[in-house]
Amino acid sequence: MFFFHFDITLAELPRLLGFAGFILYVANYLSLSMRFVTSECLSYFVVNTLAASLVLVSLTHDFNMASLLIQVFWISIGVCAIGVRVRRRTQDRKRPQAIG
Repeated sequence: MFFFHFDITLAELPRLLGFAGFILYVANYLSLSMRFVTSECLSYFVVNTLAASLVLVSLTHDFNMASLLIQVFWISIGVCAIGVRVRRRTQDRKRPQAIG
């Protein structure tokens, strides 16, 4: 039996946040694969952007240039995708609904 001792120091916090980002990436991809979400869902991009942000924070402790570039790419794409979906929702709400 394993017993976990949670005595987290401030120095270990970035690693813990990076691990949380990893969990979010995996959970989000699993949700996409199982069709709980689609690539059109706003939540898919919000979770992916959050995961990338958490992993980016972890790079302050253990720097890796390739990982930095990947996270910045994912955050940039995620923010753009969120903007597109929010704009579409706003435009759809402003359109008059057809009565039929």
